Amino acid sequence: MKLKIIIIAILVILLLLFIFQNIEKVHVSFMMFEMVMPRSLLLIITFIIGLLTGIFIPFEFRRSRSKK
Repeated sequence: MKLKIIIIAILVILLLLFIFQNIEKVHVSFMMFEMVMPRSLLLIITFIIGLLTGIFIPFEFRRSRSKK
């Protein structure tokens, strides 16, 4: 249990370091939307979208194969 808390604390510290080192504002354009946001937020959003895509696409392939 103690090892788990230590690992979580290290990950939180690394995440905070990442956020504080990437606070510069960047201009983001996507289709007709334009906004300015911190670089760390853009990278986290991109990571989450990629993670969700990686989780759900294989799930859909397995589901479509089982219907045949």
